[in-house]
Amino acid sequence: MNQNRERHRPFIIILLTVAILLFLTWAKSNFSVGSFSFKQVNILSEVTKKATLSVTPKEIPKEKIKLTKREQKLVKAGKLNKDSLMLVLQKDERISDFRTDSLEILGRFFNRLEQVEQGKNRVRIAWFGDSMIEGDFITQTVRSTLQSQFGGKGVGFVTMLSPVAAFRQTIGQTSSSNWQTYTVLKPHKGFFPGISGQVCIPINSTNTPAPWVSFSPGTTDGRSSFQALKLYYGHSRKNTLTYFLDGKQFTDSLKGRSLVNELTLNAQPGLHQLKTVFKGDSLTVFGISDESENGVLLDNLSLRGNSGTPLQAIPEQVLKQFNNYLKYDLIVLQYGTNVVATTETNMDWYEKGMIKVINRIKRNFPQADILLISVGDKSYKEDMQFVTQPNVPMLVETQRRIAKQTGIAFWNLFQAMGGVNSMAKWVESPTPLANKDYTHVNVRGAAKLGKIISNNLLNEYQLYKQNRH
Repeated sequence: MNQNRERHRPFIIILLTVAILLFLTWAKSNFSVGSFSFKQVNILSEVTKKATLSVTPKEIPKEKIKLTKREQKLVKAGKLNKDSLMLVLQKDERISDFRTDSLEILGRFFNRLEQVEQGKNRVRIAWFGDSMIEGDFITQTVRSTLQSQFGGKGVGFVTMLSPVAAFRQTIGQTSSSNWQTYTVLKPHKGFFPGISGQVCIPINSTNTPAPWVSFSPGTTDGRSSFQALKLYYGHSRKNTLTYFLDGKQFTDSLKGRSLVNELTLNAQPGLHQLKTVFKGDSLTVFGISDESENGVLLDNLSLRGNSGTPLQAIPEQVLKQFNNYLKYDLIVLQYGTNVVATTETNMDWYEKGMIKVINRIKRNFPQADILLISVGDKSYKEDMQFVTQPNVPMLVETQRRIAKQTGIAFWNLFQAMGGVNSMAKWVESPTPLANKDYTHVNVRGAAKLGKIISNNLLNEYQLYKQNRH
């Protein structure tokens, strides 16, 4: 008898476990025992029909696309073909500009862009962001689109070291291991972060070879050579840079006494390899720039884990001195993924912090227009399916309010993706556009977003020109 009980015990345990799980599935509720909380269970989720994606109560209604009165008059006069406006104006929200001067949407940037189109100037864009744009995701498509239309070559500013160098396609980058990196997320006294929010320190010792970094052109868009190459570094006393251009050796003393210094390594395009070797003490290095003299340049300034508010850790004098060299015409701020990393709904800290960041940028880049791009959709699991995290629409509205309060431009990426529950659709599409973390887009999704943003900018630029002439 005892043997029979022992033999049946595993089956009894299994049956009891299944019964409990079926009860929890039927109950459809979370519960707690003491301080421990149990999440909702559904053991039939893989065999039952998926419910239609639910809509969060705080869904943001899609704004209607409207032409201004002047644009409507141009349409009536036959000077503006309404049907020629690209798909973005039909399906995606247009850029809103809350500027307080008399200029039109991104007026200063578009004025410079028009001069570039006439062969007179060069424009430069700084694109700040988090992991959504690291590896040049999204920005490489925008850069390629704008350079195809307005000219320009090169990937712009590149940080000296990058945690995503292995998969970034727009520039090749390898380095020795004897470097120390500090960022705005974990600043270190005495080492000021640069324009990208990070600073790199070469660690020299008698026992190891001097720290080095090697760069090569990227594999996208048929690029096979660099444009002009420049180095950006901090205050230096007795430091030496040895660098190799396609194997040919050069040596320079780094004598810059400012917080930010520029050294031109090569002024002519056509090189295929750059290797930099640093010797000395107390040297800080920010990065290099690969840039043409004309057309459009776009700098990807991504930093994983950054909500945007830590940019306050970059000293204003550093920002001002970078502006002396880079002279940005448009500054894009694309943050939010880390703000909604949890389900926290209090956005006060973020709103106050970003207003401070934007005002600092305005003071130190007075010639630049600023565009704030909202967070995209992000999903979490609720009732056994992935839906928009409730604080995502709240953050979008907070970001819109920040743009209004600071008088800058705003674009709703959340709405452009499709709004509520769009991330789930992007992930579960037959040709997925996003990763299984339901947070980040994949290569295809990044290219799609880059194209949507590019088309939006180009449409607004065409309307700007129509309104002026």
